[in-house]
Amino acid sequence: MPLLDFFGNISVLSILLFAAGVILLIIEMFHPGFGAAGTLGIIALAADIFITAKTLAQGLVMAAVVAALILIFLIIGARLISKGRLPKPLVLREATSGKSGSLGSEEIIGKTGTAQTALRPAGIADFGGLRLDVVSQGGFVSRGERVEIVEKDGNRIVVRPIK
Repeated sequence: MPLLDFFGNISVLSILLFAAGVILLIIEMFHPGFGAAGTLGIIALAADIFITAKTLAQGLVMAAVVAALILIFLIIGARLISKGRLPKPLVLREATSGKSGSLGSEEIIGKTGTAQTALRPAGIADFGGLRLDVVSQGGFVSRGERVEIVEKDGNRIVVRPIK
């Protein structure tokens, strides 16, 4: 009979809050953003528990059921991730290589170009149509002056003026 008391307390509002909460959590799982959908989903589920539960014991049981459902959704999401069945916006499908994604030290050192801005010591230089943020090795370099790349360390490209 206690089971009948538990389910007898469920109203249409409770069912709507539960459904809205689950749907919002699923939306957050497949279209992540700032967490608004997930937060609203958790609030809807908590409101459902608060409205439906008559006693603390019922509230705790309902909270455990909701937590188990969320855990099931997370497991399903993890399985989808491992099998590559996530929506395209969530997964980078193409890998970049060193050649297409960034400039390697070997291919850039020794290139000459023109300072597009004054280098004090940082600025922009053009190397045959390729504009790069650079740092001068010896201080100030005037705009329009010819420069040569002498060092590359990560994203830091060091140039020196060509005399």
